[in-house]
Amino acid sequence: MKACIAIGETLWTPTSEPDFLGYLSFKVENGSDATRFDKVWVNSSSESVCSTITPSGQIGSADCTALLPALCTQSAALSSGSGSDTKYQIRISADDAHYTGYRDKLSFRFLGIRYGSYPERFTYSSPLSTSGETSALEFGSVCRQRTALLGSEDCLYLNIYTPFLPASTFEKLKPVMLYIHGGAFPSGSGSDPVFDGGNLASRGDVVVVTINYRYAGSTEPTTSY
Repeated sequence: MKACIAIGETLWTPTSEPDFLGYLSFKVENGSDATRFDKVWVNSSSESVCSTITPSGQIGSADCTALLPALCTQSAALSSGSGSDTKYQIRISADDAHYTGYRDKLSFRFLGIRYGSYPERFTYSSPLSTSGETSALEFGSVCRQRTALLGSEDCLYLNIYTPFLPASTFEKLKPVMLYIHGGAFPSGSGSDPVFDGGNLASRGDVVVVTINYRYAGSTEPTTSY
């Protein structure tokens, strides 16, 4: 219960027809089903019993001191507009930086993280090391667009969508999928809602990263730079 309260939620109360418990199972290499967790904590109707549920929906009980995952409610909206609601914001640390992102219905989101320096025009950028407190609640500016008067040359930002936040770097981590948007170099951005990584992170159980990158903005033949 404390684990759920810590993220502003409560222990989930089982319903007659839960439609998501199958996600606690996954396919292994030979095509058979495997189980992430045999059972997880859920809300109990009795104060004297600690209730659990299995991926197949079987409700039972366990020793209240057992170390099991807690299945919490999820009140965050599907929309990516939850970043302004402090209830759903979450702060993590990575090296010398502390990032404040948020969760929505599908994933944890860390948006608008600068990954490269802002160089002079037509020169190369370089990787950027971030330190201190960093807001990751909103997308960074898109790169200057050839087809519209929008964007900025200061646009080297990336976005991270993940279904999982490890308690330590020693846990088994998720694979990462880097998505580089299309647009034939004169248009596009990693923040285009068409490429939102929440669904893929949730269904694929992977970390999704989308990026902006600079491109030519004149009417001459386009070349990336």
